[in-house]
Formats: sequence, C-alpha cells, structure tokens
Amino acid sequence: PEQARRVLGTARAVDPEAAEGKGRLVALAVKVNTVVDSLGLCKVPTLSLIGAFDLEMEAALAAAVTGWELAAADLMAVGQAAADLERLFNLRHGLDPAEDRLPERFLAPPPARLTAEKFRRMREEFYAAMGWDPDGRIPETTRRALEEALETI
Repeated sequence: PEQARRVLGTARAVDPEAAEGKGRLVALAVKVNTVVDSLGLCKVPTLSLIGAFDLEMEAALAAAVTGWELAAADLMAVGQAAADLERLFNLRHGLDPAEDRLPERFLAPPPARLTAEKFRRMREEFYAAMGWDPDGRIPETTRRALEEALETI
C-alpha cells in the first residue's frame, strides 16, 4: 500500500475491492511490461520475484549492454510510445474503443465485485494515465510526435 501511495497516488490501487487507482496501476503495468518484453527479459524474476515496477534495474542493464546513457524515465517513455503505437495501429485497423470492455460474466452475480460503474471509472482513469482522450483515442499532438519520431529512425 505505501508503494502504491508513492507511485500511484493512492494506497487503494492495491485494494482488490477498490476502483480508485486501478487505471493508473494498469497503465504502469502496460508500460513496464512493454519495456521488459522489448528488452527480452523474463517477467518472472524481473517483475514477479523482485516486484519493482520502476525500471531502474532494467535501465542500468540496458545502459551497460548498449553503452547508452539511459534512465528509468527513458525506458518508461519507450513503453508509453510503444503502447501508443499499438493503440494507433489497432484504431486504424478497426478497433472501436467501445470494445474496451469486459465480458458480462465479469460484471454479473454471483459474486460480482466489479460493477459496470467501477469498470467505467477504471477505464477512464486508465485512458487518462495513458494520455489518451476520454474515448480512448490518441491525441493528435501525440500522434504527430510519434510519426516524427518514427521518421528519424
């Protein structure tokens, strides 16, 4: 709970019954998992056993291997950009953000701990944490920045 408060702004993010903070928690997990996958690291020791989702050790490893000056924030930005690109690809190929939902069985009794309203709030918080608009779309400024970055590669 203390780490959740420090990193996500609320200890309730790790409370299984609470909706508060879950969107930020999932956004962090998306970025971190994207980076760990991109580095070719196994998630079991990296995330499950060590339990650090700050990318500090991954940045030090990547810096040592590449010789580049890298910080955890650099890797987090890469995770964000990769998630944004994936979202853009999916949107351009027919994803309807209205499909960002769970099957009804997750919201129906018994015992439905997750209500449609809780899920809606978590989804909105996730979109905001990802820097997307309230409909789950990438803002035009972000899209343009990603396109410009891709042109330099």
